[in-house]
Amino acid sequence: MFESKLVHHLDNWIRFAISSGTKKLAFDLAPSSNLLRPGYHYTFPFHLLDKESLSCLHFLQLSFVCFKPPSHFAGLPNLRKLDLYLLKGTTRQDLENILGNCCKLECLSLVRCHLNDELRVVQPLSHLHYLKVVYCEITKIEFHAASLSTFVYDGTYIPIALRHASKLENAKISFRGAVFQHAVASLLSGLPDVQNLTLDVLILRLERPDGR
Repeated sequence: MFESKLVHHLDNWIRFAISSGTKKLAFDLAPSSNLLRPGYHYTFPFHLLDKESLSCLHFLQLSFVCFKPPSHFAGLPNLRKLDLYLLKGTTRQDLENILGNCCKLECLSLVRCHLNDELRVVQPLSHLHYLKVVYCEITKIEFHAASLSTFVYDGTYIPIALRHASKLENAKISFRGAVFQHAVASLLSGLPDVQNLTLDVLILRLERPDGR
């Protein structure tokens, strides 16, 4: 856990930033790799954000924090870009609550955010046009994003469902440890409208006619 004195300083910094009506908030607490320790992270202080400050934010970048919205979280109504890296202690439900209440979100990037669960948003994100998911331990990706034009994924082979993305122009997919036939069939089903697809399969395996 963070020292109380450090938490106090970080809270004060965020309080000052949001009281100034900031539109862009970047918060990078990621230490060098040799200093990473389990449980050593700062919890983002949602309690400091009132309705007015939430509506001011257009860009939010967070690195190495615990990102857990309260049950009454009303969302970030004017957020355009969300960049998340090395989130700690954040669950599938936390992200669903956050993303489902960001109705104007245009760009979403998640790097090394390990949910060990599905990344799924059932509410339509009609403005989302860029989605990047890299090195995240998740079991499935499912979004309802009709305006999505670019999708980037790098990680283990998982189901990807972007069936409402009728404007999807470019998708770059890097699967690790996938059977080639399964990967292709899955993407044809999950990304039926993609115009340009780049597929890299690392540790490629081909299924034999006898199924082995």
